[in-house]
Formats: sequence, C-alpha cells, structure tokens
Amino acid sequence: MDIGILLALQDFRNGSGAFLADFLSKMTYLGELNTVIVIMAIIYWSVSKEFGTYLLMGWSGNRIANGALKVTACAYRPWVRDARIVPYGNSITTATGYSFPSGHTMNAATVFGGGSVRKDLPGLLRIVLGLTVMLVAFSRIYLGVHCPQDILVGAAAGIFVMWLTAKLMQWVAARPEKDLLILCVGIGLAIAVAIYRGQTLSCGL
Repeated sequence: MDIGILLALQDFRNGSGAFLADFLSKMTYLGELNTVIVIMAIIYWSVSKEFGTYLLMGWSGNRIANGALKVTACAYRPWVRDARIVPYGNSITTATGYSFPSGHTMNAATVFGGGSVRKDLPGLLRIVLGLTVMLVAFSRIYLGVHCPQDILVGAAAGIFVMWLTAKLMQWVAARPEKDLLILCVGIGLAIAVAIYRGQTLSCGL
C-alpha cells in the first residue's frame, strides 16, 4: 500500500508540472541537518537561551532516537524496494542511510514541532510551526524519498521527544543540582546507541 501511495503521488507529480515539486523541494531543506543547526544556534544566541537549550536538548534526543530506530528497522529506501519509484530531481542526494523513520521529519519536529508544543508561544505561531512540520514531512513522500510510515512515525516520535524534553527541563529547573546527572545520562545513551548501531550494521544498507 505504501508503494502504491508513492506511485500515485509520482504520477500526479509528473503530470502537474514542477511548481509544487519545486516548492516542496525548498520545504524539505527546512529539515536538513545544517539548516536546523543554524536555526537553533540563531535562537540560542539571538532570541532565547532557554528556548535554544530546549531545542538543542530535544534535537540531541531525536538524533539518538532516530539512529536507534533506523538500525533496528533496517528499512530500505522506496526506490530500492521498487524500481518504479523515481525520486524527484536531486532529492535522492539528501536521502542517505535507511528509510525508517525520516530524519528530515524528526529534525523538523525538533525545531518547528518543538515550538508548536510550547504553550508559552502565541497560538497562531504554534499553528504555523505545526503546519511547517507537516509540509516538511509531506515533501519527503512527494519527492519519492520516503514511505508514508517513515514520515508518520518520524513526526510522532520527534514531537514526543520534544514533549519529553520540555518535561525534563521543567524537572531540572526545579532540581538544578541534577543537571550533571542529565548530561551523563545523555552521553551514556549516545554511546549505547553508537555501540548498538555498530553491532547491527550487518543487516546492510
């Protein structure tokens, strides 16, 4: 069914001209690793250190979660599973590694989804941020580089991690003496996922 959805989108894309595809190609860059790092850095240094710290913590958690899920599922990219899938333009160059879940979607869920779950932000801004996550996620299947389940799980997991991060920061704010413990736990998780990844790469790319 997932391949059928991609083929239907591909047929629509091929018959509707390049306008929508070009727009979504630009939207997908909002989920690029370098893009989200620059955005988080600007927010941290120029807008709010508290908000920037929240995004950076959540992004770190999402990178750990994404890495663990990718090597556990070992899901191949759509065009590897079915040769009829032809990604749009040069979008294939940003689609590396396993397919599930979508890294771009989880990156977008960090920066934009992380803002959408913050009740201290204006309601309209939260809606715009949520829509941005949806557009980045949809761009990945429209361009043919991910399957629907990749973006759905990526968005859900990414926003869930940001919600957990917000709760964690509230907990640490009330217990500032625990910040070193949180740092050690984070480093430990990153090392554990790196070891796990190394042991499971035998499933092949």
